Amino acid sequence: MAKNLISPGQGLRRIMSKEIAPVYVLIGEDYFFQDLIIDALIDFTISNKGEKFFQIMGVDPEEKLLDHMNLNSLFSQKSVIVVKNAKKIKVKFQSEIIDYCSSPSDDKIIIFIYNDPYATNKFIDQICSLSTCIDTRTPFPNKMKEWVKYYSKKNQVYLSDASINQLVDNYGDNLSNIMNEIDKIYIQSKGDSEQITSLISSNIHKKENQIWKLLDSIGRKDAAASIEIYSQLYNNNTPIIRILLNLLDFFKELINQKINVKEGKFLRNKIILRNLNLYGNKFSVDEILNAILLLRNCDLTVKTTSINETHLFHSIVAEICEGMSG
Repeated sequence: MAKNLISPGQGLRRIMSKEIAPVYVLIGEDYFFQDLIIDALIDFTISNKGEKFFQIMGVDPEEKLLDHMNLNSLFSQKSVIVVKNAKKIKVKFQSEIIDYCSSPSDDKIIIFIYNDPYATNKFIDQICSLSTCIDTRTPFPNKMKEWVKYYSKKNQVYLSDASINQLVDNYGDNLSNIMNEIDKIYIQSKGDSEQITSLISSNIHKKENQIWKLLDSIGRKDAAASIEIYSQLYNNNTPIIRILLNLLDFFKELINQKINVKEGKFLRNKIILRNLNLYGNKFSVDEILNAILLLRNCDLTVKTTSINETHLFHSIVAEICEGMSG
């Protein structure tokens, strides 16, 4: 991942101050941040007086992208070129793109989007070294709340601190989920602040208590919290196979942490990755390997029998969080 990442807030402030770079790289999967930066660049640079082009690599040919990059306007008209799925740019076109980024046109703004912040290769590193790189990963919960406040204030939607906490807890897989929920609630309430608060507080059926929270509680060997979070996932019809596979990836990530292999091979959630050392101190290597074997056996059991899933998962939690403690 690029070392010179700036936050979305920093990027937005620079754009609004008309400190515009010719090349940007957006690194991370949160569509709210991606759209925020792209829309700001379009609004503050071309508005209705220029052109914008969206290229989806793997769908649109690279030749089309190069044509846009090399096309010169007779009237110095500004343009914004958004390159989605940029990791799929074929190798034979990469050197020409790097050459362009080394000496970009003043009339164009190129925005490369890499959804996977942990995918690194020479091409990405070279582009990043020639551009302004913005971190568009889903933020930690405290920062997420700040962005929800920003969005609600901008759109004149009144949200209490309690409502914001509920939204982040219920829909906080990413900011896009939360903003979509705010928009939906605003339409249902017709903008009435009391109705907005009531709709949020009455929504006891959560969309999904994020699986990463379950990984975190199990990583901390907190059996009670793990069972409570699993119950919420179960009530929201989250398949147990999906939960087991995420737990398998979690413990495989812990094995890599134990042998000092770079993080992010199996998991992408940055809260989990930040806490790997904490989890690693809770589990020995033998405990991690036993957990992986247990989860694989449970995966097979679920697929081949009609066992009660809740009882099965409670036994998994007990064995991992309590039975394996040394």
